[in-house]
Amino acid sequence: MGDLKSVTHGLPVERLAAELSSCRNALSNVDAVQHAFWTMLRMGIVIHDRNTAIVASNAVAQELLGLTEDVLSGKTATDAAWRFVRDDGSDLPVPEYPVNIVLRTGKPLENYLVGVVRNDADDIIWALVNAAPVVASESHVGKVVVPFVDISA
Repeated sequence: MGDLKSVTHGLPVERLAAELSSCRNALSNVDAVQHAFWTMLRMGIVIHDRNTAIVASNAVAQELLGLTEDVLSGKTATDAAWRFVRDDGSDLPVPEYPVNIVLRTGKPLENYLVGVVRNDADDIIWALVNAAPVVASESHVGKVVVPFVDISA
C-alpha cells in the first residue's frame, strides 16, 4: 500500500472529506426532490424492469390499479390482476402493451389510449399512457417508466 498522499491523488484528506460531505448533501437534496415529485404528482407512475416486472410505483398508480405497493411490486404487465383493452373494448394484444412497445422499439411512447380492466372491478379505467425507456447500455433498455393519467371522466 502506498503512502497516504498517493492514495488521495495528492489532495489533502480534509479536502476530500469536505467534497465527500458536499456530495452526500447534494444526493440528500436530490432524494428529497425526487420523493416530493413522486408523491405529489397527480398521475400514476410505474417503473418496469426489462422483464416487465414492476419495480416501483407511486400512490396514484396503486390507487388506480387497486393494489398496495407490496402487492403491485413484482407483478408483470400480463398479470391476472388486470387486462388491457382497446378503445372498442376488445383485448389489447400483449405485444401492444405500452411497456412491450418500448422494450421492443427502444423509443418513447406518447399519448397511448388504453383501457385497464381490474379483475376486482366491472368498470374500465381509461388511461392516457406515456412510456419512456431508461437505457442501461447501448444494447438494451434496462427499465421503462410509465406515467399514466385516468381520463375516464
